[in-house]
Amino acid sequence: MFTHKDIGKRSTLKNKHNTQMFLFFLASSFVFLMLVKLSNEYTNRVPVNLKYTNLPQGKLLEKTYDDTLSISIRATGFELLKYRLFKRTATINLQDIKPKNKTQYYQLTENIKAQIENQLENDVELFAVYPDTLFFNIGVSKSKKVPVVADLDLNFQLGYHLKSDLLIKPDSIVVSGHEIYIDTIKAAYTLPRQLDRVNQSFSMEIPLRLSKDKDKVQYSSKQVTIDAAVEKFTEANYKIPIRVVNLPDNFTVKTFPEEIELTFQISVNDYNEISESDFVVACDYQKAVENNLTYLIPEVVKKPTSIKGINITPEKIDFLLQHD
Repeated sequence: MFTHKDIGKRSTLKNKHNTQMFLFFLASSFVFLMLVKLSNEYTNRVPVNLKYTNLPQGKLLEKTYDDTLSISIRATGFELLKYRLFKRTATINLQDIKPKNKTQYYQLTENIKAQIENQLENDVELFAVYPDTLFFNIGVSKSKKVPVVADLDLNFQLGYHLKSDLLIKPDSIVVSGHEIYIDTIKAAYTLPRQLDRVNQSFSMEIPLRLSKDKDKVQYSSKQVTIDAAVEKFTEANYKIPIRVVNLPDNFTVKTFPEEIELTFQISVNDYNEISESDFVVACDYQKAVENNLTYLIPEVVKKPTSIKGINITPEKIDFLLQHD
């Protein structure tokens, strides 16, 4: 036998169940209705971002007045919802833009309607494009080749040096852009790098230091590879006889001393590959006369390319000029 309390509890549970069923069917009906509506086709405007490409040769895009446009399309509600939530980007070919004046060009959007439609989904129909005209500021593009300069601070371990010049690949690049920017670029420098206690050869990729107007300048390459041949060096000394050139006719000269001492750095691997015969030291008598000097100045006019830091002792040569 049920009491009044039991009957009330059963009634409350039943009402709660009925409410849940009602809410479930209401939500299901709403979802079904939305699915039906989204499956239907509608005509509406949606925004599209623009990306420009393929300017006429020698032309440069300086300014755009429209980075987006609006298109009127017919599509299902699902497609329209996607276009609203995720703005699309259309790439526009500017090969056929027309001049309005010396610097301003225009493109009728009616003429690029096919370009845009080809970038939409197959089941989307394009009706119209707004605005009806796109405007651009166009300048003249200039290109030139500039050398690449390595901004490296190399600190070698004692006794080590570069065997040869740094090898930069590529050693030059092409920069392109408006002539007011290109005319100021004389060289392309790498980003600065400092290497300490260098004692072996190395190869490294390093970015170029781009112009502060980097969005106005295009680079054929934005980084380079630098190869450095590093070897251990040793000090060497040679005594080389002095030659005197440009003497007056019928005169001979005697120098004091007759030989000079050359001190230089040479790679350990190349030490046995050179000899005194690879060096020529000469004094130009005519230069001494022209500069009113009472002594001769020795100069190394021939030397191996593999040596570094050559010093001459003494730096002034006494002489005695004799008539034959």
